[in-house]
Amino acid sequence: MVHSDDVSLDHLTRGQIAALLELAEDAARSHSSLPALVTRIPDVLSRLAILHVEDGRGGEGVLADLLRPETGLGSLRHDKEVIKRGAQSAADEESRACWTLLYHVAIAAAYARHGVNISSHSIESRLGLYEDIAATTPHAEIRQVFRAALERARADGM
Repeated sequence: MVHSDDVSLDHLTRGQIAALLELAEDAARSHSSLPALVTRIPDVLSRLAILHVEDGRGGEGVLADLLRPETGLGSLRHDKEVIKRGAQSAADEESRACWTLLYHVAIAAAYARHGVNISSHSIESRLGLYEDIAATTPHAEIRQVFRAALERARADGM
């Protein structure tokens, strides 16, 4: 284990430090809304209609695209990035929770269907959240995506 006293960031460029800070900020923002997300999935689903992504699709349309079994890995990666930008610019916690659910659906779908983690965080670190979403969501297709991701993780030895 590395102690903070032993770590030097002197060799990093400004760009590398900025990237590290952005990753930390994204992680904090994403994880801060997760407990609330799991307990409020029905409310979050009802708010999807008011979300619009930068390409003009509504939140429900984005969700439908993410849930389509034939959606390719490239589309899932693209949608995840679009969703991430939406979450970063969300006006309130309610909207951020909607974006966060879409973000996790994109990651779970990519892993479940293509065996690829499209996130900088490990799938293993998300398994508890995936179990909670699969157990609590009233939306059958979302539940199935998270269950499929959990099954793949088990098959992959996680």
